[in-house]
Amino acid sequence: MFTNFKTNQVILQKSVKIEMKFLLFIFSLAIYQNVHSQNWELKKETENVKVYTADIQNSALKKYKIVAISNAPINKVYYLLTDYNNYTKMFKEISDFKLLSKNDTVCITYSLFEMPWPIKERDLITKITTYRAKDIIIVSSESINKHKDIAMGECIRISDFSEKFILKKI
Repeated sequence: MFTNFKTNQVILQKSVKIEMKFLLFIFSLAIYQNVHSQNWELKKETENVKVYTADIQNSALKKYKIVAISNAPINKVYYLLTDYNNYTKMFKEISDFKLLSKNDTVCITYSLFEMPWPIKERDLITKITTYRAKDIIIVSSESINKHKDIAMGECIRISDFSEKFILKKI
């Protein structure tokens, strides 16, 4: 599909579900869906970015998928995705972020999301798994409802979260 682009470009695919009225908070309301088995509708397109949405069966929520082409090497894109020390600077909705554990392929993170009044804050505990091969990096995330280091507070725990970034050289 994108074979006319240089080999150092990247395809970044992200599929998530989102509550439409909180579109600005898409990072906190996500679910990965199989790209090829869905009825995706193109909603917006620019030169190197396409945004699709699709219905979620038995839900008032929508999911979305972003396909982007970039001249950035996949390792640099991966670094930005996993630059956890700067998440509160990169994502203004994240008021607190903790890296709870990490090894070569899996890490556990905690995020606290500020919401506009009168909506209560949300928090999220995430297991992030990384797969690396020669010309591809896959970063998958899924919510974890409990962790020994994080107590349930006054906010609402996001319990149905998953996302997947597929970084490929093309």
